[in-house]
Amino acid sequence: MVYQRLNKIVPLEISSSALEKPQSIKVRLSNHATFTEINWDIKPQIKLSWKSLYSDICSSNAYNFIHLNHNSFLLKGNSGPYNLDDNSHKKFNTIDLEFFVSSIKNILHKDHWLQPPIDTGKVNILIHRAAELISNTKMIYMLNPKFNKPSKPFDNEWSHAYLEYYEYIIVTNNKVFIWNLIYE
Repeated sequence: MVYQRLNKIVPLEISSSALEKPQSIKVRLSNHATFTEINWDIKPQIKLSWKSLYSDICSSNAYNFIHLNHNSFLLKGNSGPYNLDDNSHKKFNTIDLEFFVSSIKNILHKDHWLQPPIDTGKVNILIHRAAELISNTKMIYMLNPKFNKPSKPFDNEWSHAYLEYYEYIIVTNNKVFIWNLIYE
């Protein structure tokens, strides 16, 4: 409950795919670090392969964005620092529940180059939310670590602002969550 008090949930679109009722949450962790979550309801009775699910995610306007400092902007064909034409479901690894929680803890607690420390209260809330979320999780996918630091040449002219970018896709029985941790 404390987690929701920090965030405003805003519906973005209604999708014609297996995903519906997208919602988005963004929390500033520090002056140069942001947590974002996008989540969708999965239509009942729909069984999707990972490739089909990722395709539906990529076709959603909610997933087509760039993030610049304090703002996120719709940018068709891009997600974070990456061009979706070059992105693939194959850039994600399947991870287990314990690894998900421990990797979130490690990212939030480690020192990041030129980054101020993150408020401990916000870190604790995100770690608590991660632990709570896995109780209903079927699968978790993580962007392959070699893609955490956007490569040069940049996929788009804005991606030079990203120092580190982490993405997780969490699938439960009735929802899909995308968690991004962005350091700029």
